[in-house]
Amino acid sequence: MTEDDIEGSQPDPDPSCEERLKRKMDHLDLALTAPDGPLSPGFSDVHLIHRAAPVTDLPDIDLRTALWGRELSSPFFVDAMTGGPRMGGEVNAALAGAARAAGWGMAAGSQQIALQDDHCSETFAVIRQNHPSGWVAANLSAGVDPQHARRAVEMLSADALQLHLNAAQELLMPEGDREFAAILDSIRAVVDECSLPVMVKEVGFGISRDAARDLLDCGVHAINVAGAGGSNFAAIELSRADAAGHRPVQPADYLSWGIPTVPSLAETASAVRDSDVALIASGGVRSPLDAVKALVLGADMVSVAGPVWRVLRLQGEAGVRDYMRRWNEDVGRFLLLLGAGNVGDLSSLPYVITGDTAEYMRGRGHPTFRR
Repeated sequence: MTEDDIEGSQPDPDPSCEERLKRKMDHLDLALTAPDGPLSPGFSDVHLIHRAAPVTDLPDIDLRTALWGRELSSPFFVDAMTGGPRMGGEVNAALAGAARAAGWGMAAGSQQIALQDDHCSETFAVIRQNHPSGWVAANLSAGVDPQHARRAVEMLSADALQLHLNAAQELLMPEGDREFAAILDSIRAVVDECSLPVMVKEVGFGISRDAARDLLDCGVHAINVAGAGGSNFAAIELSRADAAGHRPVQPADYLSWGIPTVPSLAETASAVRDSDVALIASGGVRSPLDAVKALVLGADMVSVAGPVWRVLRLQGEAGVRDYMRRWNEDVGRFLLLLGAGNVGDLSSLPYVITGDTAEYMRGRGHPTFRR
């Protein structure tokens, strides 16, 4: 789960680590019960065009994709979730094994706690141990310094570094960060120093066109929009704030804050149109069809977190492996029904957008998603 950044180069006292451990466990527990939304991610407003006479055979459907010169087995990865507590290590081990079996990549949860407490590093390193040749991304707050970024990457022998933006979440944390003015400078410094691709993601409140342009100016290699409509970290933090006696005057105002995922894809796609920056869709992706819609709209990759965590918690590792296998099979079926033989064909297919998403796009001047 996302975490606030650490300060300085020395480990924090043990009480701070204990608080962070507890917060991570709270996040895992609350993510199971907190409802999605209340905003819709917008996928129900995206309508794909059925191809009545398919042009390929199902066994010939190809889910492989390319990212930064590397061929990946599929365009999907398990997004940032946890690490630190013993249970977090068990979750990461199970998800990494399932990702390996399905040909998915995996992004670690926030590794700040392992930078504070070396004993926690194994709960993240287990991702690479269980997914030795797969695509793996390290993960830290966007306010991190290059030294910590290098340590996080080394911990996982990572293929990329994902920096998360979570200002709305931090502001609702009783113990959260309140200083954000230097974030873009921090991102730029990490990009300049990091030898691997750097991705930047939101945590469920979306990326606007202007924010995407700011990130382009920092030199990032990918933007993960993580729009509103999925796991709601405002709701999660407000649940924690109840116990802490720390609540806004109108908590409901924060529950509907953010840019839904499909409009956020439109915002970000318009900003990266003439660049080679990869576009990643996440936030309320709850089905293979949602994922296919995101790919048709121009996403290069799609990440999923909440659904696989719930399946793992309820059905165990065997259940989540079966879930991810069936996810790939469903995606293949939808490609056939759309007349696409491979993932690369999807971004040129027709689609129709209606409802609130169409109104949003008109209001923001987005006639099309095409990049």
